[in-house]
Amino acid sequence: MKFEIGKESFSAAIGMITSVLDKKATVPLFGMVNIVSYLPEGNSDNGKIVLYGMNGVSEIRTEIEATVSEAGQVAVSGEVLGGIVRKLPLKPVKVELSSSIMNVKCGRSKFKVTTLNDLAPSLVDSDYTEVSFKAGASVFVPAIKMVAFAMSDDASRHYLNGVHIDFGGEETNIVATDGHRLARKVVEVDSFLGDATKSYTIPRPAVEFLSKYANGDVEVSFTSRKIKVEFLGGTFISNLIDGVYPDYRRVIPPTEGCRAEIDTSEFARTISLVTATSEAKTRAVKLNFSEGLLVTTAGSDGNEGKDEIEIEFEGAPTITGLNGKYLAEILSSVEAPGIVLWFAKDKPVKLIPSDDPNFTAICMPLRV
Repeated sequence: MKFEIGKESFSAAIGMITSVLDKKATVPLFGMVNIVSYLPEGNSDNGKIVLYGMNGVSEIRTEIEATVSEAGQVAVSGEVLGGIVRKLPLKPVKVELSSSIMNVKCGRSKFKVTTLNDLAPSLVDSDYTEVSFKAGASVFVPAIKMVAFAMSDDASRHYLNGVHIDFGGEETNIVATDGHRLARKVVEVDSFLGDATKSYTIPRPAVEFLSKYANGDVEVSFTSRKIKVEFLGGTFISNLIDGVYPDYRRVIPPTEGCRAEIDTSEFARTISLVTATSEAKTRAVKLNFSEGLLVTTAGSDGNEGKDEIEIEFEGAPTITGLNGKYLAEILSSVEAPGIVLWFAKDKPVKLIPSDDPNFTAICMPLRV
């Protein structure tokens, strides 16, 4: 193996691969970056290198152009190689394999890194055809990012520790909930193939990876146990969560009752301000709605906070209690200038952005 490659592209690829590796791997291959170099084909002047890594639950593979003079393959510690490449100067990186040693040169910097000859078996080329679809850059991954705040982190309810994909016939629902709040985004996908009654739950680590790296248009496919996402720059595979996701539709209240339309930034400001004096565990805030006015109060241990903002309100004056932290997270996920709340006393509050009826958030009430 012998190739030369730009530092920036090499470092970015290594960084993406190492993000899925098991840093405390007891299985050596789960901490390794696998590299395969290919000589140029046809009239091309450049060859390519394929890099991939896995942790037993997920796998990421990417390929980048390089000047390849010798084809070959090797597995090298992701921690070691990543630590080297990340700090190299912005100059071409030369890599050459000699016996079981990888020689890395960049400018005046030279390194020798031990390697393994055996590559980890890749699952990227396996069949993923139970359900598949395509989605634009502004559809699938942004929807996942928008609802991710509502995922649970409770190990005893592992089936909630991710984002649920429910195809539901003509619409695709992207959902997350921890039992205290819920977020749903309805999207339209393209080139759908498979059983529209299927649903899947993507685990938190996969959600976090896709949110960070899966840019551009995507092609998504599922089996009963895995998800595969092809995106600009790579192919990602992950196990799915095994478990029955609850019927989230039963939690979503009808669009009725009192209605309040509030400036999103003002609402976020008042919640952030008043929550500073709330009880640390529940972050409970009291919302007092009346015609044209929202009074938000909170207090604990002798501390008290109160703020008032103007709103548009329809209905009888109503007081409800909510978790201020949950409210703040909902508002931070919304880019709309305004947000509409539907609610009744001691009932879940339904929040819908003023310019995006396809997003719904639910926040369960608190006694205050």
